[in-house]
Amino acid sequence: MTLAATALLGALGALGRSRAAAPTQPAPGTGGDFSEALARAESGHLSSGAPVRIAKGLDLKLSESQLSRLAGVADRAEAQGAHRAIVLLDGQALTLDVNTRTITGRADLSATRIHTDADAVITVAPEAEANTVLGPPAGINLASPSLLQALSTPRDSVKPAAD
Repeated sequence: MTLAATALLGALGALGRSRAAAPTQPAPGTGGDFSEALARAESGHLSSGAPVRIAKGLDLKLSESQLSRLAGVADRAEAQGAHRAIVLLDGQALTLDVNTRTITGRADLSATRIHTDADAVITVAPEAEANTVLGPPAGINLASPSLLQALSTPRDSVKPAAD
């Protein structure tokens, strides 16, 4: 059993122990029963805390941010039952052994090639997408009363302009 699977099962097992000790209250921080915890694990909202590492001898450098994003998708991939994945990360195609949380190499996506050694393909969201708060384009005045009224008017209540 992998480190990540053990950590997830440990977190889920804590729910079972807390129910046995106090059947009316879940363990603090668990937010509910086993099915809720399983749903959180499958959606990526329950982290195993297991890091992703790079295989020895592989000439690859990843930032802490990239490794953190990889750990999150590895949790989700494992919850979905994947074992070996091709991970698309910041313009790179990498192979990930989900069970051991190890980047094992680069995937060759050029030309016509059939990848039979992967049971999942994972696209990792760019860091900018995950951490950026979008605002209005430069030069747009959101304090304009007519713009604020237009933005706050429900779409189905807007009447078409007369010809």
